[in-house]
This record gives sequence, C-alpha cells and structure tokens, in this order.
Amino acid sequence: MTSSVVKVVRNVVGIVKIPTSDGVTKVVETVTGVLKVVSAGPPGPQGPIGPVGGQFVHSQGSPSGTWTINHNLGFRPNVTLLDTGGVEFDATVVHTSVNQAIATLAPALAGTAICS
Repeated sequence: MTSSVVKVVRNVVGIVKIPTSDGVTKVVETVTGVLKVVSAGPPGPQGPIGPVGGQFVHSQGSPSGTWTINHNLGFRPNVTLLDTGGVEFDATVVHTSVNQAIATLAPALAGTAICS
C-alpha cells in the first residue's frame, strides 16, 4: 500500500463557544488552512466495468400532441425532446413501464426523443 505525504498548514483564527440545550458549552476553533499534497503514490488498479447503459432515438415524423416512445431499454431513461430544428423543449413525460414512455405536449410537434 502506497501513501501520500500530506502537509497541512493550519492557522487558528478564533475560538467560538457554543451553548447546547443540555447546558454544556462546546468550544470550537475556527481555522483557515491549506491542504497540500507533497507527493503521491502510483495510481490504483482500474475499477470494475459499470452497468451497460443504453440509448434509443425515437423519431416523430408527423406533428402530434402525444408521442408514444417504445424504447425497450428495460429501465426508465431520461428523455430529451427536440423539435425538427434540433431545439430542446419541455413536455410532460410519463413512464408507463420500463420499456415505454409517453410525452404529452402542446402544441403538437414533430421531432426526436432521445432516451438515455
């Protein structure tokens, strides 16, 4: 196991007395300080691979006030909605299952939903 050498510079600025509800007074030092790593050991081993994610792009070719997005990702993803010009917009998105989301918007628009 390799450890780093650390130098801490500490300056006491003042002492604060804090009364508590049980009648005990706590004394706390207020300090300023700088933490400086003088040297560090080698990097550790790579961590485990994270879970496999997924992405799905839904194309809504004709304007609609309701987009049914069947992404089949197996989880409730973030859903980013873009109009045909690529501008992001807000709508109400309800995940009906881990494989489907429904976006409700007004006015009716065409565009793209990116699930990730």
